[in-house]
Amino acid sequence: MPDKAKALNEDLRARFPGRRFRIYPGDCNVTVEQVLSDLAPWRWAPTFVFADQQAAEIQWTTLVKIAAFKSGPRKAELWILMSPAMIAKGVAGTNAAAFARRVDALYGTSDWRRIQAARDRTLISAEGYRDEMVNLLRWRLEHVLSYQLTARIPMRMPNGMPIYDMLFATDHPLGDKIMTHLYRKAADREPKMRQDAKAHSKKQRDELLGRVGLFEIDPSTIPVESLSWERTPSWDPASRAWW
Repeated sequence: MPDKAKALNEDLRARFPGRRFRIYPGDCNVTVEQVLSDLAPWRWAPTFVFADQQAAEIQWTTLVKIAAFKSGPRKAELWILMSPAMIAKGVAGTNAAAFARRVDALYGTSDWRRIQAARDRTLISAEGYRDEMVNLLRWRLEHVLSYQLTARIPMRMPNGMPIYDMLFATDHPLGDKIMTHLYRKAADREPKMRQDAKAHSKKQRDELLGRVGLFEIDPSTIPVESLSWERTPSWDPASRAWW
């Protein structure tokens, strides 16, 4: 949004004078061509793109343009937020038809509707729906845009419940190695972060109910499950019996 883009630009320039960056107001699906044009002198350089969205705001045509941007043998790496739960909510909302067309635009195909139909007929669980929706985009990145490697990384609430997924796509084995290393480092820190979050949440609930303890909560006493992650391969969506 122009107003927010202007405020962001002013804030960043005040806090980071001399740093090189540029803010583009507007819909990224529209402005992406100008962004890539402005970056043309650096088409040779390693490029990492974070495609942030809440549900289905990024369009497949945008991912196609980004994948075609670089001049060398390697494509730009992609880091995409995927939230099948938000898609399911949008599809069931009052603007269902219009929202479904947005999801078509995200995937660049209407094949996701087969997954939605399977979920509506209770042929797959909510977890299975999430798996299939993330996998479909991975499959298309690999087999339509020819990315060599994709990885799905779940993001969880402090209680361990998954809330959305990050999807990583790369053409370079080193990119996959670096991302795996960074994720595992984060996974080592994650139990303590979840303990701190649970302790903070408990303190807030107690204060709301007028319960004030004599001692501060020690986060290390709060049990949490450790987080583990290994990269798993994608599969052909059409291999499912309900497809």
